[in-house]
Amino acid sequence: PAVVSKGQSHGFSVSLRNDGQAAVILSGSGTSISFTDGIDTLRVALGAEGALPGGRVTNVVFPSATVPLAMDAGFWPVSLRLRGTENGGSFGQMLVLGDPIAVVDPAQLAYRPGSIAPTPVSKRSAVAFEVGINNTGGATVVCNPDSTWIKFSSGSIVYTARLDGSRGADVAPGARTLYFNAVTI
Repeated sequence: PAVVSKGQSHGFSVSLRNDGQAAVILSGSGTSISFTDGIDTLRVALGAEGALPGGRVTNVVFPSATVPLAMDAGFWPVSLRLRGTENGGSFGQMLVLGDPIAVVDPAQLAYRPGSIAPTPVSKRSAVAFEVGINNTGGATVVCNPDSTWIKFSSGSIVYTARLDGSRGADVAPGARTLYFNAVTI
């Protein structure tokens, strides 16, 4: 991914082109992807042997790993260490990828008090609610309309309004509004 959150687990992959004719067999322990803020480092070994066939592009997939919570937010260069064999001989190459990775603080969501609207509603009317959310973190949360809702009740009757994904499902850093499908009261 181009953006990762501190303290969360992420999987990494990179597409590599082998312009040579011979295949390169990658070592599971010697091949790794890494990035650092200068103090904290995330380094992930390939874990299992892989291959880069000659004359082809191959997607190399690394296991998931947790970004250090103490790592500074910022854009950090990504290094790829390739170790293995080619035609029976040792192969080694270090690449610094052209695209840095953005490390961000995890999302921190909170309801904006007093932001639910409308507050007065009439019986037997279809009401579409909206709710204000503050995201004081650095990551964007993408809400799934099928599992994002608000519930409210009038005694024994419980009403559920699901997120209206057509009006936006992302909660980027800052103040945002989520819109919910109409529900008949």
